[in-house]
Amino acid sequence: GKKLNYILGFTHLSPNTTPTTPPKVAITDITRRYTRQFRTPDFQSRRRAVCDSELLSAMTISQFNAAWSSQQQSSNDKLVAEWKARCEMEEWELKRCEEETAWG
Repeated sequence: GKKLNYILGFTHLSPNTTPTTPPKVAITDITRRYTRQFRTPDFQSRRRAVCDSELLSAMTISQFNAAWSSQQQSSNDKLVAEWKARCEMEEWELKRCEEETAWG
């Protein structure tokens, strides 16, 4: 099988990108949703080789998204609201999958 450590989901909201309107991108760690061995020691050691902790990896992703978001303050409010709603839905789905799926 594959020796994964992180699976990242990318959101792209701007199909008509131009030099003055860059693509609107956000990332989310979706690893828990797509691996059955998330809690195994082997899997966790591979993740720790990339990033020291879950908190640090979440902070890194959050910093990327915050920087992205601050650059878009002049962007269309509707697109920003859609992006935030999608991120919230993805978080909810990840938590639901983690709670409902006992893949041990």
